[in-house]
Amino acid sequence: MRIKDDTPPDDGIAMAPLIDVVFLLLIFFLVATTIKSEDKEIELDLPEMKNTTRVKKEVAEFVIIAIDADGIIYLDGEEATREYLHQELLTISEEEPDKRIRLDADRAAPFRSVAEVLDQIKILDLKNFGVKAHEEKDHG
Repeated sequence: MRIKDDTPPDDGIAMAPLIDVVFLLLIFFLVATTIKSEDKEIELDLPEMKNTTRVKKEVAEFVIIAIDADGIIYLDGEEATREYLHQELLTISEEEPDKRIRLDADRAAPFRSVAEVLDQIKILDLKNFGVKAHEEKDHG
């Protein structure tokens, strides 16, 4: 005697929700990686220095202050006024006094602009500060 099987056949795993999840993860990672851009490229001709210390980029999280040849100041890749820069440095000195700060100044930048930034850093007593210089390549 035959017994009739009333259970519905197994259609397998539903792939549509799985594909939706994969696409959402893909979009998330694409957006997350484009937001985190280390240094926004500002065209600078950095001065050469003989006695420099290399800091590993992956270890260091910097606040980057850049000054181009026209004396325009940039804070983390965005153009900034002197007042805005001062406010940001003041906030750093109060909340994170050990935060690393790096100055990238074009060799043709007006000395006055560089001196003003250095003066603000000195007045706010920020000690974890460095200047980026042109990297010399070893030819030997």
